[in-house]
This record gives sequence, C-alpha cells and structure tokens, in this order.
Amino acid sequence: MESLYGQIKEQVDKMQYTRQCLSNDIDTLNYKISILHKTIFSSEQDCKRTEQRVQELTDKKDKLEKLIANILNMIMKAIPNSSRSSKKILKLYYPTTKYSYHYFLQR
Repeated sequence: MESLYGQIKEQVDKMQYTRQCLSNDIDTLNYKISILHKTIFSSEQDCKRTEQRVQELTDKKDKLEKLIANILNMIMKAIPNSSRSSKKILKLYYPTTKYSYHYFLQR
C-alpha cells in the first residue's frame, strides 16, 4: 500500500511540475502577445501618418501642376500666333500633363 501511495505521490509531483512549467510558458506567450499587439498598434499609427503625409504631398503636387498649367496657359495666350517656334519650345520643356495648357485651352 505504501508503494502505491509513493507512486501516486510521485505522479502528482510530476504533474504539478508540468503544470507549473505550462503556466510559465503561458505567461511568457501572453507577454510576447502583448508586445506584438503594441507593435501592431504602433505600425498601424505609422501607416496612417504616412498615408496622410502622402495625401498631403499629392495634393500639393496637384496644386503645383495646376499652377504651372495656368502660367503656361497665360504665356501661350500672350504669344502671338505668328510666333509658333516659341510655343514649340514651351512644349518641349513642359510636356503635356493632365493639367497642361491644352487642357485649359479646350475648356
């Protein structure tokens, strides 16, 4: 009977040790998960800031393109029709964009 009791006590001790190891592993994994959550949140915030900055820069670029096109449009209107070579030079240096003077002249 004492032998059986000793075997049971040994098995219980092993199970308690295994349980403690598993509990420690769970705590470690939970800590790693919390770090990953913080990293994900930080990355999402960085991504949102970057997207906002890209949108701001795109808006500025579009405004500059419109401004350049308006300036070119005014220059093209100021050049007399007989001065075709000047217009060709402008076309070489300022290729057509979606806001080119052609766009504004057609409106």
